Amino acid sequence: PKELQRIVEFLNQQMNPAEIYAIGVKQYVRQGTKLLVSRTVGITAEADMRKSTSRAKRKLWNIESFLEILRERPKKREYTAAKQILNWAERKNLRIAWGTGSIDGSFYPMLDLGDISHYTFCVRTGYKNAHIQLQFAQLQKPFDKPSTRQELADKIQKATGRRFKNVKQMKYPSIMLSTLTQRKLLDFLEVFDWYIEQCKFEIPPNTE
Repeated sequence: PKELQRIVEFLNQQMNPAEIYAIGVKQYVRQGTKLLVSRTVGITAEADMRKSTSRAKRKLWNIESFLEILRERPKKREYTAAKQILNWAERKNLRIAWGTGSIDGSFYPMLDLGDISHYTFCVRTGYKNAHIQLQFAQLQKPFDKPSTRQELADKIQKATGRRFKNVKQMKYPSIMLSTLTQRKLLDFLEVFDWYIEQCKFEIPPNTE
């Protein structure tokens, strides 16, 4: 129906980067032969061009492109702190998952234990200020309980001075890299040394 087609086209223009289409299928039968012909509904030239341009701008960041952004900024502490975090992740044998933002560069030091990947935190270039984005919403055992999550938050607060109002409701709070002195950053990373050991302790023993 034309009404449905207009609704789908409208939604496709408004939703970005999500895409919504409808598939119309017509059936033709002639002399015992059945033919199905499909047609995609919802693509408009304006929406397709806008989303194609948006997709083209996305890129996979790496250590060179990430640090280059911070190197050019006046807050030199951001660049130094990011390098220290990357060096720490390498020492801990963490996998670095690089983001694909068109403007905002990011990386996630990931702790891979068997078939489970644990988030530690995310480091972002930000539009103007680089920051650490904590991943409270992604935490798994043993930090999936309110008590252990609160314990982690308390340790981060003590290390960095960052105040958390309501840990139960927080998902991705951030800490500006420029606010972390050398001592605070080292204390912060020590908290995640402890975090890593707690996650490793949760691995069930091999019974084979």
